Order: sequence, then C-alpha cells, then structure tokens
Amino acid sequence: MQPSMMLIMNGVSVLIVWVGAHEVSSGRLQIGGMLAFVQYAAYGIMAFLMISIIFVFCAASYGISRTHRQSFRYRAGSSRPASFQETNQQRPGVVAFKDVTFAYAGADRPVLEHISFEARPGQTTAIVGSTGSGKSTLINLIPRFYDVSEGEVLIDGVDVRDMTQVDLHRKVGYVPQKAVLFSGR
Repeated sequence: MQPSMMLIMNGVSVLIVWVGAHEVSSGRLQIGGMLAFVQYAAYGIMAFLMISIIFVFCAASYGISRTHRQSFRYRAGSSRPASFQETNQQRPGVVAFKDVTFAYAGADRPVLEHISFEARPGQTTAIVGSTGSGKSTLINLIPRFYDVSEGEVLIDGVDVRDMTQVDLHRKVGYVPQKAVLFSGR
C-alpha cells in the first residue's frame, strides 16, 4: 500500500504543479498560492498514507497475536519414547556424534555426512567451518531441533531420540548466536 500511496501523492503533486504553472503563467494564480496548495495536498495525502500504515500494522499484529496464542497453547510432549532410557550417570555431560549424516527434507544431498566426535566436559570443542558448512545444523541436532538422517547423537551414552523431552531439556542448555523469541511473521 505504501508504494501506491507514495505514487498517488507524487502524481497529485506533479498534477498540481503542472496545472498551477499554467495558472501562474496566465496570471490567474500567484506562485505562493500554488505552493500552499501543493503543501496542503501533501498533508492530506500523508494522512491517508498514515492510515494505510496503521492498517498494515493492524494486520501484522493480528497475525502475530494468532502465532502467540498458538505458542501459548502448545504443550511440549512429556510422553516417554517407546524405548526410553535413563542417561548414564557415570559419564555426565559427554556429547558424542557417531557417524551422523543429516539432510534437510527435499534436499538433493546431505548437509552433514559421517560426522563422528566426542565432546567431554571440561574440554573445549570447537566447530569450525565457512558460512553454510553446517555448523549450526550440527549443533541443532543435539536438542533435537532436527533429527539425524543416519547415525546417533548421544548424551551420556544415550541416543537423544530415546530420551524424553523433559530429560533432554534438563541436560542441554542452548544459547543461539542470534536470540529470537518469535519469528515476526
């Protein structure tokens, strides 16, 4: 709406100047009167532009409020997987990737292929790579934002797919590079 309103505002200004120039040249109108008329027309059109912006914000607010209502109604499933396992208390905090391969749905080829490593508590484990190499995807496999296509992601010796969400969320703290609460749709 905003581009069309700006087009109308500028079109009306050009029309007023065009007609006003002919009136000024014929002596029926002074240039100050024409400029005042252009200014008043711009004020009127700007008011309509602001009204259109308010309508856009209202529509966006309605969409966001629907998303908020849905997310407040959402309850994380606390049911146990069929093969639920308790984590190994002898290995607290060990995260292991065993031959992990991951491909997004509909992708031609996997983003990650045959990744294996172990991250132990008290040691620094760095995930290094260029933009788009799958670093964030790799990390997002731990809290099960995505499930692996092949292989296993283990926490304390237990596959994350065999943990309840409650147990997994107690074990994993996730701080994203860019903190976003809602998508803004």
